[in-house]
Amino acid sequence: WYQRRVRVPAEHYATQAWLCLHINHVSSHEKENKMTLSNLIIILSPTLLISNTLLRCLCENAECLFPGVVLDPNKSIPTQEELKVIQSENAANTPPVEQKKDRASEDPL
Repeated sequence: WYQRRVRVPAEHYATQAWLCLHINHVSSHEKENKMTLSNLIIILSPTLLISNTLLRCLCENAECLFPGVVLDPNKSIPTQEELKVIQSENAANTPPVEQKKDRASEDPL
């Protein structure tokens, strides 16, 4: 068993965070636009080449997964340095993911 943290480039992290937060924002206005989170996921998952389940999980938990990232039209786009700081703060506050042991490599009984 070992622990592993997944690191992605700051640009990818910011894009993923903004996309998930934006999807949540659009779905929060479903009475006006008739687009529920389920509808948005059905439409966007093939385009993004991501499973419906994973996209739903990312969107439903976006605020927890991407703390400090806020959709604000009055705020400027973060610089590379700001993105790296946000990403490192989030990595420090995120518990490591435990890697499950591969059962195929276990000795048979």
